[in-house]
Parts: sequence; structure tokens; C-alpha cells
Amino acid sequence: MKSVLISGAGIAGPSLAYWLNKYGIQVTIVEKANGIRNAGYAVDFRGNAIKILDKMGILDEIKKKQTHTGDVSFVDKNGKRLVNIPSIFLSGELEILRGDLGEILYELTKDTTTYLFGDAITAIQEKEKSVVVSFEKHKMQTFDLVIGADGTHSHVRSLVFGDETQFIKHLGYGISIFTIENYLNISYTGQFFATSGKLAAMYSSRDNSEAKALLYFSIPKTFISGRDNINQKSVIEEIFAKEDWEVPNMISKMKSATDFYFDTIDQICMQKWSKGRIVLVGDAAYSPSPLSGMGTGLAVVGAYVLAKEIERSGDDLSKAFTFYEQKMLPYVKSAQRIPRILGPLIIPQSQVIIFLRIILLRIIVRLKLEKIIARLGNKPSESVNIQDF
Repeated sequence: MKSVLISGAGIAGPSLAYWLNKYGIQVTIVEKANGIRNAGYAVDFRGNAIKILDKMGILDEIKKKQTHTGDVSFVDKNGKRLVNIPSIFLSGELEILRGDLGEILYELTKDTTTYLFGDAITAIQEKEKSVVVSFEKHKMQTFDLVIGADGTHSHVRSLVFGDETQFIKHLGYGISIFTIENYLNISYTGQFFATSGKLAAMYSSRDNSEAKALLYFSIPKTFISGRDNINQKSVIEEIFAKEDWEVPNMISKMKSATDFYFDTIDQICMQKWSKGRIVLVGDAAYSPSPLSGMGTGLAVVGAYVLAKEIERSGDDLSKAFTFYEQKMLPYVKSAQRIPRILGPLIIPQSQVIIFLRIILLRIIVRLKLEKIIARLGNKPSESVNIQDF
């Protein structure tokens, strides 16, 4: 194995490039954006994912840029606190903005990896011992292996495995995230406001210099958002038009947000993540959805396991991919089960459930059960025995 092409410069792609470079493999990453995306929400790590970040030598740097978000509060329409949620529920053991993590991974790999920004794959032709790839801008190249690390709506997956409708599982929710000014002057914390089928949140970011607005909402499973930000913002305006609390201000500031993000909340469920000399990793293969809080951890662990199996199996890619799938499957199943169970609790469909949720959270806090629940949240990643390598 001499050369690998990875599609996607998010989290899984550069993480995988780091390990493949360690094993003497030449890596090229193609990314349709013109650079590393510095937008996005906070992502967190638990269990084995943190151990792998330490193995990569970037744990201390991540800790320097962690969000330090403390307890957050559910509030009523007047901003009155209803219950505090311990930070470990939402922030895991370590939390960082996705854009900051992307920059750290890019700096870690830029000297040993060839990055093709502002380009995309147009065709993939597999040969007996190689893969010929055509690009929109760069000339055709040949690689030993092609890896799709290009997210839930993976282009590589579509080219090789077929249309995403075969693999995508809509959970019936949507999500929007964007940066606004921290006009509430919230300090290392956040506030959540819930109504039937909707959740609006605001939390401080970058040492309180800004705030992230987060909107969850119920939508039909047949809903198709498209990629037009103007239309997407119109959808958000319509859905949240009559809500209280700070929602009107958030919607007003959304119109000028330069990092607006919108998508349906989906999972990717596939029988196999490989086909010949093409394999998928991260959200492209097994997205658990943002509701799980485990997508980034899955990406980091999955990249580590895939790279290790490629290195151990030599030229026997079929063997490498089989072991990769076997080792990651328990983690994936556990991570994907969480949002299916918690989705109705995170985005309640009635005022009764909203009321019962507040009562449940108060009981958890009063009985100091948060550490026990947090340990349960670590178990999925610990199903992968990284010491096996």
C-alpha cells in the first residue's frame, strides 16, 4: 500500500491521514471547500476517543481550546431558570468547537499530506490493483485505495454504493446552528427553551466573545431541505415564527449569520462500509446523527481502527476492511441507538413531556446521578478494544 486518496477534510479524513502517514503511506485529501471549515457547533469526546487523541499528541492542544462550558439551564419563556443540567451530560469529558478541532488536525497533517482544496471527485474507476479517480479541477490520478470521509451526504458513497436513499434513516428532526453576538452576556454556560416539537438554545463560545444559536425542530420524515441557505432560513423563520423567549432575536440575527448550518437529522445505516478498494469512515459510513453526541468520537476511533487494520493486513484489503467493520460495529450500533431513544425526550412533542422532563432532570440532579449516567455514556466507545493493537 503506497498511496491513498481521502475525500473530506473534516474530522475523520485528517485523523485517518495522520495514522496512514505514520505507516509510510502517501495520503492525498480532496475537499470541496476552499479551506478548513471553521464553523460548526461544539463537539465532545468520551472514553477511548480521548485516549486516541492523546496517542496523536494533540490532547493538550485540544484542552487549551476546549469550551469549558459549565452547567446549562432550561428556562421558561421569561428566562426564569427551571433546572440546571450538569455539564457532563452535554459536554462529555472534553468539548471543543468543531472548527477549532479541524484546524488542529490540519496543522498536524499539512506537512505530510497533500490537500486539494476547492475540488471534488467526479468519477471513480476501480482496477484490479488500483483506483483511477477523476476530479473537477485536478488531473486524473491513480491510487491504491480511495476512502470516503465526506460526511452524511457522502459523494464517494453515492458514486460507489448508490443513492443515499438506500442508507439514510430520517429521525424526523431538523437542526440549525449559527454564530451570533453574545448579547445576553452568558459566561461559559447555556440556556435552553423548549416548546412542543422544538428546542432553542444559546450558549457562549470562544471565551464568551460570541454565542452559538442552536435550533432543533420536528419535521416530516419526507422533508427535503435542499442546499439553498435563503430557502433554509425561510423554513426556520416559519417554524419558529410564534415562539417566545429569545427566539425572535435569534431568528433576526440568523439572517446575517455567515456560518449558517441547516440539515435534517439523519443516520447512515449500511450492511458493509467497503466495496473492493473503496471504504467509508466516519459519518459517511455510520453517522449516528447530532442527537447522539458521538459522531466525532466515532470518526476519531473509526479512523484509528481502519488505519491500524490497513497497516496490519498489508495488501489484503478485504481482510483489513472485515476486521475494521467487525471491531467498529458494536460501537456504531450503541451510538445509533441513543438518538432513537432520546430523540423524543430532547425534542418533546407535547407540553406534558416537557414538564415530565424537567421533573426527571431535577430528580437526577438531586440524587447526584449525573456521574453514573456519564459513565454509561462512555460505554459505547469502550466496546472497541484499542489495546488490541
